[in-house]
Amino acid sequence: MEWIKVDKKQHLGLVEERNAYRRLLDECLFAFNSIPNQRVADGDGGNTYKIAVKIEQAFRNYFD
Repeated sequence: MEWIKVDKKQHLGLVEERNAYRRLLDECLFAFNSIPNQRVADGDGGNTYKIAVKIEQAFRNYFD
């Protein structure tokens, strides 16, 4: 694994971007939870819970 040097300003920018994505995820999950047990056209025929799980997994893979 290669290490990349990042200055404080770049690090803060990355943290702000991560936090913005997490806020967006929270908003999406809130929207999905406000219409529980209703089908949403996600292309795979899934429901809101499945979509929320996919989004959460994608963010966990990206940020963790």
